[in-house]
This record gives sequence, C-alpha cells and structure tokens, in this order.
Amino acid sequence: MILIGNYNSWIKQEWVDYLTNNDGLHIPRDFPPYKLENSALPETGWDLKSVYSILYSTDNTDIVIDHLPWTNSSDIKFYWWVNKLIPSMVYPKIRDSTYLYDTCCRYWIPLQDYEQGHIFVYEDTLMTGYKRGDVYMYTDPTAYVYAANAGRNMLLHLNFTTNENK
Repeated sequence: MILIGNYNSWIKQEWVDYLTNNDGLHIPRDFPPYKLENSALPETGWDLKSVYSILYSTDNTDIVIDHLPWTNSSDIKFYWWVNKLIPSMVYPKIRDSTYLYDTCCRYWIPLQDYEQGHIFVYEDTLMTGYKRGDVYMYTDPTAYVYAANAGRNMLLHLNFTTNENK
C-alpha cells in the first residue's frame, strides 16, 4: 500500500456521526444474494449467516460522496463503502474481485486515528500509526485484506474502488 496523503479536511464529521450512531447492513448475513455471489466471502468458508462487520454504502445511507480530491480527474467512476467493526468483530481474509470495473484502483481510508487493537492487514502488512484521513492506495487491487477489532472503540474505515488504471 502506498500512502497518497492526508485528506482529513475532506472527511465530513456528519459522516462519522452517522456511521457511529446508525446501524448498517450486517455482513454477510444481510448481504443481497447477488452481491454475495460477487463477493469474496463465500470462498472463506466462514458462516454466511453470521455478522462479521457492519457495512454502509450509497445503497443504505444518505451520505453523498461526489468527488475524490486525491485524483486528477472528475471523470473517475467509483464505488465506496464503509466497514464498521465494533469490539470483537473480525472480517475474514478476502481477495476482492474486480467485477465492478475492467481495470480498477482501490483505496483504504481510516476514519479515525490508529488505536491499539484496531487491526487492518494488507497482504502481510499490519497497518499501524495511521491518522484519520490518510489515503492509502492498494499496489495490487486484488490483494488479500482482513480486519479485526480487538480494541475498546469501534473501527471505521472507508473504501473505494475506482475505474482508474494505475
């Protein structure tokens, strides 16, 4: 993963407040079948009727994200989602597919500063020391990732898949 820069000023506090105070889609239990089929979750072997994280996106919130300030083009198409992990939640190791776009770029953005017990792993790299608003670009859009919350506070991270060709 490559740190692109910090865009904390772009993150709206109202997004964080909404995500903190509202429930989302319980993944994978509440995933629509067509999305589950296109996800990497079935290959994990984990119980698909359980809840490993809480998901928010344009499909289940009123949050509007209309541009990505770290990109050079307003023509970029993108899909975003937020994973919320309350303490003791674990998101299984997956490799996301690229079914949204023929070529893509992925970004990971923590919505709070790193806390001990907040776990996000990209391939073999445990992400630590990050700050709210740090934008990390995946060097491989199909890399393995997983997350867990062994801390005391919820973990929120924003994810983007774009049609960029990096």
